[in-house]
Amino acid sequence: MIRQWARLSGARRGALIRALPLMIAVRVWLWVVPLRYWQSQLKQMMSGSGAADEKESTAAITWAVERIGRIPPMTCLVQAIAGYILLRRSGVFSRLRIGVRRDGDQFRAHAWLVNARDEVLIGGQNGLGTFAAFDFDSNTASTFLKSL
Repeated sequence: MIRQWARLSGARRGALIRALPLMIAVRVWLWVVPLRYWQSQLKQMMSGSGAADEKESTAAITWAVERIGRIPPMTCLVQAIAGYILLRRSGVFSRLRIGVRRDGDQFRAHAWLVNARDEVLIGGQNGLGTFAAFDFDSNTASTFLKSL
């Protein structure tokens, strides 16, 4: 484990150090704070922010978030929110997407991040196109968030 840590680039080590406590905080936040208290922050994340230019730190941040995201109970929503915050702090534009789909008699939900070119940064998976993603730049966003 120490050898693996030593082989990581400085950017990846730094990203892991920043991502781990933030992801733990986001996970606890999602458990404790009711949605109605954080829906305005979620709406802001879904409309996007940050500079339009990509930076070198994007790769390290997305790698760290997805690596830590393998640890239960780090859900896709935890990864997307933490990734959004870390990328925003680095000045990188990202937009949170939430999508739903029906699998038989069950609904499935997924959260992911995209950049200014709608390329998936965090949360990419096979079948991502089968989710009906909500556009939170529209007036329907408030209605959807209030219904949660």
